[in-house]
Amino acid sequence: PDMVMYLYPHLADGNTPVPGYSTVFPFYSQTQYAMPGERTEAL
Repeated sequence: PDMVMYLYPHLADGNTPVPGYSTVFPFYSQTQYAMPGERTEAL
């Protein structure tokens, strides 16, 4: 799964305005997949 982080508008050094923006990064360092049949119980 990926995480979406939103950075609010703010002032950087020297009162330079920085607009708000979002960035996406992976939640884990490596993507984990389940093989068919590995998950047998419901969520």
